[in-house]
Amino acid sequence: MSPATTDYTIERSLPVNVEAERSVLGSIMLDAKAIDEAAALGLVPSDFSLDSHRKIFAAMQSVSESAGVIDTITLPAELSRRKELEAVGDYGYISGLLDGVPDRPSISTTSKSSARRQCSER
Repeated sequence: MSPATTDYTIERSLPVNVEAERSVLGSIMLDAKAIDEAAALGLVPSDFSLDSHRKIFAAMQSVSESAGVIDTITLPAELSRRKELEAVGDYGYISGLLDGVPDRPSISTTSKSSARRQCSER
């Protein structure tokens, strides 16, 4: 089994919705403006339940801040630079984030569970 599917943070008390997290990450890869939408919602890496998703989101933020496009080339390159690519499930997991994501996804809809978790933990 891939590390990306088995690295739940034990101390989290709220229900985990890994599919919603994957959808948020996939949405960001499909829509250049989605990272801004996620930032406007106050989404931060610690809002994700899987360590791999926290690392992926942090790398997405870094690529975005350097005025880069977040895609299946730039994201793995950033994760590789951070020496985290293998830890998040490698290229296969990154490209798999796009599976099942609607053509024009809505970050605000798919990240509601993450936003609720964020608010309740603060």
